[in-house]
Amino acid sequence: MQPDPWGVHARDDVRLRDEAERKAKTKSRRSGKPVKDSQEQFSISHTFGGAEFKFSFTSAPQADEARVIELVRMQVMAFFYWITIQPEEVNGRFWQGSFFPLQPVRRADWGNEQVQFFMTETKGWDWRVHAVTADGYFKLAIKKHIDELIWSFAVEWNESYRIVGFFGDTAGLIKLRDRLPEMAMQTIHVKGDDWVRHRREVPLSDDDDKLFDPPDDVAFE
Repeated sequence: MQPDPWGVHARDDVRLRDEAERKAKTKSRRSGKPVKDSQEQFSISHTFGGAEFKFSFTSAPQADEARVIELVRMQVMAFFYWITIQPEEVNGRFWQGSFFPLQPVRRADWGNEQVQFFMTETKGWDWRVHAVTADGYFKLAIKKHIDELIWSFAVEWNESYRIVGFFGDTAGLIKLRDRLPEMAMQTIHVKGDDWVRHRREVPLSDDDDKLFDPPDDVAFE
């Protein structure tokens, strides 16, 4: 919900800006400070010849990845329970096996190699849930593998943050994991036990963004 490092929101919407400003005053569990004051900083130094160079880096406030993953697991679990309720029963089902989320990504990195792999891999899977609510600020998709007891999920919050992944048969998930492309990292600093690596974020154009495109055979009113 917070703007990117340049202060730009995902959508020019007064409600989004107002809610982001309200949230910015709440306390971050990660830093213990208000969200608006939770920028993260670190410095590296390097000696070259007789001179020492020092570089400082500042990032926007960061979400706690473990809490993000737990939130999406609970949301996916709720929708899965809903779609598995039998007409003659009052209870749904929970999946057997494992839950395998990929790394959460901000909008600037929606086109990275792993997200592209996910979109390509699940393109022909059977749709089970296609949800777009809250004026587009919450999106969720669940698909099922054609032959195996494996499902995919994709969740988007506030048009700015996504997490995708798989759940179901553990053996099948291991095979998917082994095919997942690595995201190349570049080392920019090594000093004793300290090191810094980075990779360039990969944006995704609107024309290439098919993650939440509705099923072709379903009509929406």
